[in-house]
Amino acid sequence: DPHMRAYMHRCSHLQCNSTALYVCPKMLQQLVNLESATISFHVEGRNIQHTSTRLILKHMPLTLKNLTLDYLPLIDASLIRHIADALPMLRSLRLSCSERLSADLNCCWDCYAEGGSHTVHSPIPDHWLDIYDLTVCYSSTNPNPSLIT
Repeated sequence: DPHMRAYMHRCSHLQCNSTALYVCPKMLQQLVNLESATISFHVEGRNIQHTSTRLILKHMPLTLKNLTLDYLPLIDASLIRHIADALPMLRSLRLSCSERLSADLNCCWDCYAEGGSHTVHSPIPDHWLDIYDLTVCYSSTNPNPSLIT
């Protein structure tokens, strides 16, 4: 459809759920002017997050400068490394998992504690001393440093 192709070429921002990209992830490559993306992983679990992020990032256009991934069940070194490798032009990265806890607040303390036990929020301080060490580690392998915020 020529109208769809024209729309795909004009799109500069994408906001969607991760599952919307499973149907045809190769369509992401047609978003040649995409500069920012916000992707929600609210239906993902820790067991499938790595597979789904690899699938999505593999097809994300290299023009992407700003990326937000929210409702993540897991933020770890592997995810950050994969993002740094897949998106060398990235300038801003926002990773968030705290949204998962807000739904559990409406129930009880036990639900909140249970939800928190299934969410891994940071590779700091287990792998890096602070955000600056982490940023230097990944930006030093890339001629265009990524800022991790």
